[in-house]
Amino acid sequence: GRCAPTTGVVITLLMSAMGATALPCVRRGSNRLTARLGGYNLFWRVHASWKLMYLLLLLHAPTRLWIWLFFPVVLLVVDRALDSTRHTPYVALRTAKQLPHDVISLTFEAPRGFHYEAGQYVLLGWRGEWHPFTLTSAPEERDLSLHIRAPASLDWCSALRRHLLVEAPGAVALR
Repeated sequence: GRCAPTTGVVITLLMSAMGATALPCVRRGSNRLTARLGGYNLFWRVHASWKLMYLLLLLHAPTRLWIWLFFPVVLLVVDRALDSTRHTPYVALRTAKQLPHDVISLTFEAPRGFHYEAGQYVLLGWRGEWHPFTLTSAPEERDLSLHIRAPASLDWCSALRRHLLVEAPGAVALR
């Protein structure tokens, strides 16, 4: 179409931004610039623009968009359908302890009827973000435990550590 050159440049810039913000040094905010720009939050905001990407692709090449749209839409619909059928128990935080080497130990009360196998993960939510962590408790234990490495260089984990150990224990949810 008439706007193909412009949309092509914008698509290229947007894909470059997605690639750059996916680098570990940007996601973790391990230098001053990326920490100032938001670290993981910058990564999340840039990658949340995928809807804009599809709109630009529609403007760029409307007759061939189905090639790029069909499979991602099918995967998105399947993912949302599976996610909506999952039971999401919210559990109370019992203890949060600082361990050596920048590790925090979190212990949660296991919800009634909650069964899991060794090696499974849970999503820990705080401030509108959900992050996966492997359960470190054995399935036969009554409590659920997580051990999270949270050095000062990791923005979300270190902020969570500061919040739980200093500000307000019990303010997280687990699913």
